[in-house]
Amino acid sequence: MKKIICAFALLLIVLNSFSQMPAPTKDYYLKKSKTQKTVGWIMLGGGVTMATIGFINYNNDPSGIINNSLIVSLAGIGVALGSIPVFLSAGHFSRKAAAISFNNQKILYPQQNVFVLKSQPTLTLKINL
Repeated sequence: MKKIICAFALLLIVLNSFSQMPAPTKDYYLKKSKTQKTVGWIMLGGGVTMATIGFINYNNDPSGIINNSLIVSLAGIGVALGSIPVFLSAGHFSRKAAAISFNNQKILYPQQNVFVLKSQPTLTLKINL
């Protein structure tokens, strides 16, 4: 009984370790791009708002030491600048989605000592060099 359980557990581990992830589709990249654009706009809007509120509060009560409003405004600038890589990543995924397409490609197929053109469905990826 022990050998059967150990063999079954080993079989489950081996089957799980050799499985492959499905290829990402065009819809996956478009959804990821849209999500990242939304996150980028939220970060940009929140950062600009934080920086504006921090600078307004700092100008109303400028004490000689670093106060909380200055920290809020610097954090807002950091969040606004942090949105730049998110926008760049969103653009990368939208370009990647544009490069992926499903086509029917003609291939040479040997049939009875002759080569015949057959149509085969393919996933094409356009690489710009």
